Amino acid sequence: QHPDRIFRAHIDPRYGLRDFEIRKLVAGLGLTGKNPHEAAALFKKIWRLYKEKDALLLEINPLAELEDGTLTALDAKCVTDDNALFRHPEYKDLVDLNESDPLELEAEAHGLSYIRLHGQVGAVVNGAGLAMATLDLIKQSGREPANFLDVGGGASAEKIAAGVRILLADTQITSIFVNIFGGILRCDILARGLILAAEEAAAAGKNMPSLLVRLLGTNAGEGLRLLKESQLAFTAVDDLDQAASALGARETENGRTC
Repeated sequence: QHPDRIFRAHIDPRYGLRDFEIRKLVAGLGLTGKNPHEAAALFKKIWRLYKEKDALLLEINPLAELEDGTLTALDAKCVTDDNALFRHPEYKDLVDLNESDPLELEAEAHGLSYIRLHGQVGAVVNGAGLAMATLDLIKQSGREPANFLDVGGGASAEKIAAGVRILLADTQITSIFVNIFGGILRCDILARGLILAAEEAAAAGKNMPSLLVRLLGTNAGEGLRLLKESQLAFTAVDDLDQAASALGARETENGRTC
C-alpha cells in the first residue's frame, strides 16, 4: 500500500555497495545521529557476507533501533546457492537430511537434476528448457507432472537407468513421458538406459508404467530400433502435438475429462 516507503539499491557486482548508494538508503530510513555510520558499516557487512557465502538471499528483519540509538539485527535469514556448495565444505555440517526428499537425495548422488512434484506423469528429459516445456505440455494435456528430471547432456546409460529407477520408486506415477532431443546425449544411449531400467524393474518384480517416447536428433532412429528390438512396451510419437494427444488419450482412459 505504500511503495514509496521501500528504498532500493541495485548493486553492481563489479564495484560492490558504494558509499553514495549507502547514503541514499540511510536517508530513506531517516537515520540520524550516529546511526548513519552504524548503518553504513552494517550494509557493507551484509553485502560482503552475501557475496562471500554465495547467498541467494540475506535478510535482516527487523533491524531495530535501541534506546541508546544503536542498531541491532533482531532476526536474520540466509539462503545459499546449492550450486556453490563445492566452494563451501563448511556447509555440510548444516545440512538436515530429514528435511530432504529421499528420492531427490538419491538423484543428487547420481548427478541428476530432479525435483519431485505431485502428479502422475513422470518426465525424462535432457535440458532444463525442454524439461520446463515438457511439464507445460503435460499440464496442457489435462494431466499433472510427477517430477522435473533433467538427465543432462553427457549422461551414460547407467545414469539414465538410475533416473528411471528413481521415477519407478514414486508410487504415484502411472505413466512416463520420455522427451529427448539428441545432441550431446545420443538417443541410442538414452534407449539403452531405458532398456537397462526395464530389465532391473523386471528382475525386481516391478512393472514399467505406460511409456510414451519422443526421440529427435542424434541417432534417434537407432534409439527407436533398440527399443523395438528389446520388446519394451512403449508408444512412439514424432512431435509434441502427437505427444499431447497421446497424453490426453491416456487421461480419458483413466476416466477424466481433458
